[in-house]
Amino acid sequence: MRLHLILDHFDSIYPDASSSDFETTTVPAFANLAKAAAAHFTGKHVTYEIWNEPNTTRFWPPTPSATQYAALCKAAIAGLHRGDAAAKVTTAGIAEFDYSFLRSYLGAGGGVGANAIGIHPYRQGGAETVGRDLLWMRKIVSDSLSATTPVWDTEWGYSSSWYGGGHDGAARRVQAVFAARELLSAWSLGFPLVVYYDLRDDGTDATDFEDNFGLLDSAYADKPSMTAVRTLSAVARGRSLAGFVALEPTSLHAMRLDATADVVFAVWSEMPGSEVPLVVTGATQVIDVLGAPVSLTRTGAESWLMVREEDGPVYVTFAKGTSSSGVPTGTPSQGTGSIADAGVSDTGGQSGSVPAVADTAPTAAPAANDFTEARDAGLRRSESPSVSNANPSVSATSTSPAGCGCRAAPRRPAHEAPFFFLAAAALTRRAGRRRRRVVAGPHPV
Repeated sequence: MRLHLILDHFDSIYPDASSSDFETTTVPAFANLAKAAAAHFTGKHVTYEIWNEPNTTRFWPPTPSATQYAALCKAAIAGLHRGDAAAKVTTAGIAEFDYSFLRSYLGAGGGVGANAIGIHPYRQGGAETVGRDLLWMRKIVSDSLSATTPVWDTEWGYSSSWYGGGHDGAARRVQAVFAARELLSAWSLGFPLVVYYDLRDDGTDATDFEDNFGLLDSAYADKPSMTAVRTLSAVARGRSLAGFVALEPTSLHAMRLDATADVVFAVWSEMPGSEVPLVVTGATQVIDVLGAPVSLTRTGAESWLMVREEDGPVYVTFAKGTSSSGVPTGTPSQGTGSIADAGVSDTGGQSGSVPAVADTAPTAAPAANDFTEARDAGLRRSESPSVSNANPSVSATSTSPAGCGCRAAPRRPAHEAPFFFLAAAALTRRAGRRRRRVVAGPHPV
């Protein structure tokens, strides 16, 4: 277990942000607090965050100020490093991708001395859209600080009450699907640290979204989202992230996780209501987001499954073949749009173990020639005429005489060595409630 501590909240004995004495009195006092905290926890492998969502009136009353926050953050970072020079510290996780506030506080020196820049990338839809937002945020950070300054995801989760009654089985199932997609997306995007919000429901009100973010319910019983995290942890343990398969439609994702003896593909769709048939002939195991076995359909010699957005990630395991690229063996039917898995060199990929949090950004993606055009198809899109596609906007992949309709290149950059640390955070976001505490535990995803 590890701690990621947030230093935040105003104290009534010091001038608040509306006072002219804020920067002369409160800021240096807060810097002393940061120094004392860091000195106290030296050697305990604690990471720190300076404030919580200062771009909101809830946490920076009466009005958020990027300039004021920059002054406090810069002083606190310096104070923290005076207390423990080796400590890792991130700027505040700002609420969603507030580029204006980000650019302003970084421009005012708020990121000086930080080991990372924080973000809370909340959304009620699929996690995959974070990639576009993060790309622009990393550009802003690079322009203000350095291209090697990483972005940490210091709070992000899904409330079951967003999708119906917070205690309803159907709503909690949706939460579980989004939780798994969040962790897979965060891993693939190379966040060096991820804090999942949150570990346990804050209360018992099924209509209150703050009471329904937990992986556990308020009585500490597993919700489906915890089962989904446990399933993903078990699947990912000891595996490295090799990349993505290029699929059509592009809303269909197949994330390759390599081990010595086998390969697992985490397969899911991000298009609401979509159903896409996927040939998985030769798979040794197929389980759903909650770890239950998935029944396959057979058409002739081929086995396939229907990938539905509502079902969330499905984990498909193949034994490694003997080809030089290490991909599963097997030949697709002629005239079928093949979506073979990516043959990836052994260099690069996310370690299945959890190393210490890095203080640098993920390295560049492997060179293009690290990804080979696979001709041995273990995983591909089905074009069987007996299989219907329920979503008319999902297009069929093109075909080639060789039966390979697309090049097996990564859909998104596969970072060589992104460090990933999943922290289940027991937090509270509502004003007037207890101060935030974070309980962090490493998982092998």
